[in-house]
Amino acid sequence: MFKRSFLICLVLGGLGAVIWLSLGYKLVKIEAATAVQSRESNQPARTAGDLSDQQIREAEVPESARHAAGEIERHQQSGLAALDEAVRDQEAKVEERRKVLATIVRNRGIIHRGQDSFYGQSGTDEDQVAKNALQTYNDLQTQKMQLESQINS
Repeated sequence: MFKRSFLICLVLGGLGAVIWLSLGYKLVKIEAATAVQSRESNQPARTAGDLSDQQIREAEVPESARHAAGEIERHQQSGLAALDEAVRDQEAKVEERRKVLATIVRNRGIIHRGQDSFYGQSGTDEDQVAKNALQTYNDLQTQKMQLESQINS
């Protein structure tokens, strides 16, 4: 009986604490569009429903001179043009280095195994290729021994 009464008191105490704490909080409904408090006067801000159309037009932020002259758009376009030019320069450098690498590979006889190489693009496993090479080598060794024995006999 004592265990149950303790548990009941604990639950009731917790419920009371939640109710007591919730009394201190006040739920406030936030309006999506509120007018900004006027800088000239100390009138509190009003909700959008309290404003007339003329007051809404007066509260709008005027367009800046830079924006009206199109300077902001020109600045954005010049930034994009500069970025495009940098990308083209980088692509040219990469293509030049790729051609130099291809020339070196061709002159030295190096088997290049990079992303753009011809070798290694078939998708076969290197272990399988090694096993096939070993099998071919063993077959050739066997044929060589057979031919040598035929020549000796």
